[in-house]
Amino acid sequence: MEWIESVFAPLASSGVVALLCLMVVVLGVVLLVLRQRKKGIEAVLEESFEAVKSLEDYASDGVLVLSWEKEVLYANPFLLELLSLPKQYEGYRLQDIKVRRSHQWEGLFGLIKQEIEREPSQLHRFEDVALESDDAKRGHLPIDLFFVEKKINIKGKRQVCTCLLIRDLRLQKEQEALRLTHQLTRLPNHIQALNDLNGLFAKLHLAKQKITVVLMGIDNFAGLQSLLGYEQANSVLKKFAHYLQNLSRALQFSVYHMEHNQFMLILTQMNEVSEVEQLLREIQNDLISFYKIEESGLHLTASAGIAMYPDNSSTLKLLDHAYKAFSQAESEMYGSIISYQPKSDAPQYDALKLYNDMHRALKEKEFELYYQPIILAETEGVVSAEALIRWNHKEYGFISPEVFIPIMEQTGFVMELGEYLLETVLVQLKRWELFKFKQIPVSINVTLLEIEQRDFLEKVKEALHKHQISPSLIRFEITESLAMVSENRTTKVFFALEKMGIDISLDDFGTGYTSFGYLKQFPAKFLKIDKVMIENIMKSPKEQEILKAMIALGHSLGMKVIVEGIEDQWMAQRIKELGANYIQGYYYSKPLPAHEFQKLLRK
Repeated sequence: MEWIESVFAPLASSGVVALLCLMVVVLGVVLLVLRQRKKGIEAVLEESFEAVKSLEDYASDGVLVLSWEKEVLYANPFLLELLSLPKQYEGYRLQDIKVRRSHQWEGLFGLIKQEIEREPSQLHRFEDVALESDDAKRGHLPIDLFFVEKKINIKGKRQVCTCLLIRDLRLQKEQEALRLTHQLTRLPNHIQALNDLNGLFAKLHLAKQKITVVLMGIDNFAGLQSLLGYEQANSVLKKFAHYLQNLSRALQFSVYHMEHNQFMLILTQMNEVSEVEQLLREIQNDLISFYKIEESGLHLTASAGIAMYPDNSSTLKLLDHAYKAFSQAESEMYGSIISYQPKSDAPQYDALKLYNDMHRALKEKEFELYYQPIILAETEGVVSAEALIRWNHKEYGFISPEVFIPIMEQTGFVMELGEYLLETVLVQLKRWELFKFKQIPVSINVTLLEIEQRDFLEKVKEALHKHQISPSLIRFEITESLAMVSENRTTKVFFALEKMGIDISLDDFGTGYTSFGYLKQFPAKFLKIDKVMIENIMKSPKEQEILKAMIALGHSLGMKVIVEGIEDQWMAQRIKELGANYIQGYYYSKPLPAHEFQKLLRK
């Protein structure tokens, strides 16, 4: 009786719906066992095993029961097909099968023996491993593998058996591949681009590596489409995509089809903008004559925008800056190549000196926190604030975060700064509580490097407990592009923070490419629309409609919407009319040091 509960209950919890039906069988077995002698008990167990087999014949996963000698005692139809086993499998001795985990192949039986010796009577699970296949067309099969070893009464004999469940992941992998692929050109799409870019960002603190993002598009493609027709224009895109793909393999860069006629290149092998510009000129030269219609060449040009980290952009703004450069290139003559440049009047700093000064600056409290109020649109009252870091360098004076944050990201110092930010905010909240100021939540920007620390959650819990601050008074803001890292520890951390009572805000919304499906699952309570999205709302009714749709999207997902970058009364009034819940911007207040900001809490 013991084997029924210990074998199949864990398997049922792994998601095999059919095994839930076994609960009925198990209850019946328990009642019968209590009324039977030893001989009767064995008969009942054998009947239960037969019942299990009949249920598993209809399971959508592969179920296999092996004897100690590796003879097949039971295999459901799904598994017979998966492993190409004979239908008359009784007595069939299964040959060892290879499985791959952590990029290494090993025998299945050896893996089972090793794991069972390490943890007897436990359910062992290995997710997203590969199974060797003799069928060349099928290749290696992606699977989830579960197994447990127990003693079972079969045909009057008590045998040590291994029960396995094999879940075929091919369909799931195919669907995932389609989600990450542009339907027309079969290149990786914008979702895959953001995932890959974020993965590169996460590694920057481990290696001194430059990343260049290039956005390019065929000029006047709408006019070209009207001239050639829909199918012929699509053929141009497909050929251009094929050309870029071949070039990327030769030169070791990544290429993505973002949307419509826009393509993105991510390069990590080039250290100078001039090298990237030379590559783009070669692409343009090939593009001029690479497409023909009835032996006549079609003269094509493409414009491009370049942003390089860390030369002229931070990681957080890399894609934004590439789009700004691309937009400028499109507005100029056909075939323009523009490299993003920070404001020419910005002071120049020695990056190595700034890095060497950071530890001293932290000890000497040169880093200061400023607070910018977030306003409830309905009442125009201060209901929360965003904490923003400022560096008052003893030699240079105030240094822009756009200068020192990229250096911190590259060196990993941003993790020390994150701890300082959290500690300083909690101390300030406690002061406001003791002096009877209005209690409001404070938003803290958090980076991917901080979240990926193994002890991130523990540090947050310890800090809250140390200062006796309610988690509801802390809000973590993560940018839309960094939040696109999904199905890994990062997403789990966000759910854990939410469970602790800490709200999550999705920052800079509108500058990245979050999929609707991902947005539905992401545990954000607030959606902050980036100021870039509202820069032109005074000029363009179309921009206002886009902004209205974004606000409606946030509401439809149960989120409160914050719009930042409001600089005058007209913009504030228009944002209210469009339905935003909260407003942030210089019209209400610039970021203020704590002693000035707290005056707003007395109003």
